[in-house]
Amino acid sequence: MSMAIYLFNAAFIIGAVLVARGRSRAARVQVVLDWKRDAAIVLMCLLTVQASMSLHARKELGFQGVELASAESTQTDGIFVLDRWAAGGWNTALKDHGKAFKNTATYLVPISLLFFPGGFRRRIALVVVYSQGYVLTESITGIFKGLTERRRPFSYIDAGALERLEPDSREELLEDVLHYDVTNSFFSGDASLMVFGLTFFALALTMTSGAAGATFGARRFVWVWATTCALLGGSLRVLSGKHFPTDVLVGALFGAAIAVVLVWAHRRSADSAPRRSLPHGDHVPLAGRRAP
Repeated sequence: MSMAIYLFNAAFIIGAVLVARGRSRAARVQVVLDWKRDAAIVLMCLLTVQASMSLHARKELGFQGVELASAESTQTDGIFVLDRWAAGGWNTALKDHGKAFKNTATYLVPISLLFFPGGFRRRIALVVVYSQGYVLTESITGIFKGLTERRRPFSYIDAGALERLEPDSREELLEDVLHYDVTNSFFSGDASLMVFGLTFFALALTMTSGAAGATFGARRFVWVWATTCALLGGSLRVLSGKHFPTDVLVGALFGAAIAVVLVWAHRRSADSAPRRSLPHGDHVPLAGRRAP
């Protein structure tokens, strides 16, 4: 199933980029780089990465282990009421399927940016902005994980459910319980990175490429795909026992916010782009081709 997810998403991304390349309308918004602004963002990336690494090193050093707790015990009383139903779940197959959606956003999406319509500088700008967002999303998510001690849902599995697991699945669960990452449930890094990548792709394709001139229905189709991937990927993270629903929800909102803020910070309206004169005295924006 994971391979089918990869193949479908890859086919959709390739098709969407090819359609965008086939259109001749100029983009409504351009993503542009500015050395002062981007130097500040890079500095922020370095600081957040250092903070995340320091917090996790300290957390790992002080980790004393956790005991498996029954989902029916009083230990679940401290779990948010809307999250309690997820306590005690564990499914390695669903975990792998959920990773497929996250990997789509973190591998296939950045590769696709290199084939977006426009010149070399425009594509590089998209890749640079995506890279900034990826680092910020992962490192700030890491900071929250380093500052909190929320146990993952699978650590609440009861003895009966544990015994019913397949040997390989049970061994993997027990290995995860022995690692300090078992207390890194809040908030979901897979959800934040997945939604960041999907949102960035949708924004880049529907606002900053030739697809911006497509019909509303065509642009909406891209957003429907991105939203569906986010919902399926997030749901699988919960059903696999790796995260509570609120972990995924907060991670998704955070990832989407990073994508929107970065595209907004690097935006430039096509109307304000530098213009060059044509022999007959007309003008067209340098940022995009003139519509027929």
